[in-house]
Amino acid sequence: MIKKVSSLEFESGALCGILSTSLENSPLEILINLVKETMNDDGCIILICNSLRVYTSQKETIKKWGFDYHELVKTRKLTHRLYVDSTFKTREERVNEIKYGLRRCEEEGFKKILTHVHMDKIDTDENSRMLYNFIKDIKEVCKDANMMTFASYEMDNLTEENFYKLIPIHSMLMLSEHEYVYSLDNIRNKESEIFLKYIRSLFIDKKLLYSENKKLELLNELILETSYMTSSDELLNISLKKISDIIGADFGYIINNNKGSIDVISQYNVPNDYLEDVKKIEIEEEDILNILEKGTCIRMADMQGKYAFVSKKYNLNTIIEIPLVFMNGLHIGIMRLFSIRQAYDFYHHVSFLEAVSNTITSLLERQKYVDDNQRKLIMSEKLRVLGELAGGIAHDFNNILTTILGFSQIAMNKLSDSEIKQYIQTIYSSCLDGKSIVEKIQSFSRKNTNVKKEVNCINDIARSAIEMAKPKWKNYYETGGIKFHVIEKLESTSNIHCNQYEIKEVILNIILNAMDAMEKGGTLTIRTYDDDENTIVVEIEDTGSGMTEEVKENLFEPFFSTKGAKGTGLGLSISKNIIYSHGGYIEVHSVPGEGTLFKIYLPKTLEINEK
Repeated sequence: MIKKVSSLEFESGALCGILSTSLENSPLEILINLVKETMNDDGCIILICNSLRVYTSQKETIKKWGFDYHELVKTRKLTHRLYVDSTFKTREERVNEIKYGLRRCEEEGFKKILTHVHMDKIDTDENSRMLYNFIKDIKEVCKDANMMTFASYEMDNLTEENFYKLIPIHSMLMLSEHEYVYSLDNIRNKESEIFLKYIRSLFIDKKLLYSENKKLELLNELILETSYMTSSDELLNISLKKISDIIGADFGYIINNNKGSIDVISQYNVPNDYLEDVKKIEIEEEDILNILEKGTCIRMADMQGKYAFVSKKYNLNTIIEIPLVFMNGLHIGIMRLFSIRQAYDFYHHVSFLEAVSNTITSLLERQKYVDDNQRKLIMSEKLRVLGELAGGIAHDFNNILTTILGFSQIAMNKLSDSEIKQYIQTIYSSCLDGKSIVEKIQSFSRKNTNVKKEVNCINDIARSAIEMAKPKWKNYYETGGIKFHVIEKLESTSNIHCNQYEIKEVILNIILNAMDAMEKGGTLTIRTYDDDENTIVVEIEDTGSGMTEEVKENLFEPFFSTKGAKGTGLGLSISKNIIYSHGGYIEVHSVPGEGTLFKIYLPKTLEINEK
């Protein structure tokens, strides 16, 4: 039967297994007491490992036991040997190294020898077989020497098959955090099987419980740490790192799809040159759509096809893909995690990853809401300041125009020279346009809705705007010998109820912007047509440089300009307000390098222009 004792004595030839997990490494008092007793009784200790990581860990363990590591080495009471690695390739060489270590201890006059074995990287069949043979060989050597061996195992690094194969060859077992020793000698197979199943389930349950607790901690940390963040990039960076750490991914990044190309918006621990290698692969939009449709997916790395060389070069076995999608269906991007471990090691994380995905998108939506409100607040303050400035300028300018209008009208009545009278008429008409612009500024600054509106023909307004733009293209294009064509397709047969000066200003502003976008020439097309029985459409299309999505998103924001010092950033903002005040709206369609199309929608009127 299995014996359970609370003390430990030196026993020649005994092989004791110490079971723990990678999550804990607490010292066992009964083992520490045995080591101290042995050292005080002409004893020594041999430490055996197979990597520098374990070597460092064993040094720290000796210190935790209360010993001075360097003093033990100096007095030759401790020797540290790396056995199971590429230095000793054959089983016979490894056995000879064990015997050599024993012989040195005996030559130094030590009567008792403790050996502590700790191995890592035993997750492959070859390494597991090597460890099994090594432990069996140590047990065999122990029979003929005054040596007691302890072998430490991290349960989460032992597969079920290796556990049931390796543990039964030990004569006793110790469990971390349990101050007991279980003797396995002379127990029946059935009893041993039941006991080992119990031991394994104990550690597996503990590991799972710890893992689930860490996942909950991660979710909590994400919410707490992002509550003060001021950018989505910061949120994505910390989320990517924490998720990679908790599930054990080796590296990862977040991408979004920009017309089939990969844009990396966040990355963590990505190997050098990896992203450059991936960018060489032609990414199809269908690949992105498939990931978005599947949802969170854990799969084996591609060993065939276009991704094969990347998987092989970086020894990847598992790819984890997590779509990040807003509630309205708009996708933010895809989180991609990579590991050299097998895919089945990650399957139990699916529910957790889905929960994290939902948490991240909720936090991003909240951040977007905060950003939008902050932007509106800043814009509101800008408009308030602009309103105060514009109101003052408009008032002073209006006084000047009133004087010019008055004296030009008197001059027209008194002059007989028809040519000079025509010049004065032009001054008078221009001042009327100026007064209309002043009224528009006052409307913008005071939200004045009492702007005078009349019935006007949309085609007449469009022609007038085109005439006003002619001096610019004659001066720029014709004098510069640049080819520039204007196509007029004024096909609407309807009227609108509007302030003609305002609508003309909108059309003129868009025409002038179109000309700025065609510095090397091109074609400008102005169309009017009746969209339906209630709507008139004015289209202004150019073949210029076009706009990016980012420019389009900010196009109508006050003070936003792509012209640098030449632009105020107010033209299109005011134009949008004018069209809205007339019950219409503006659409913009643009592709970089292909040109831009503005579509102005205005309501028709059945009233007749009595002029």
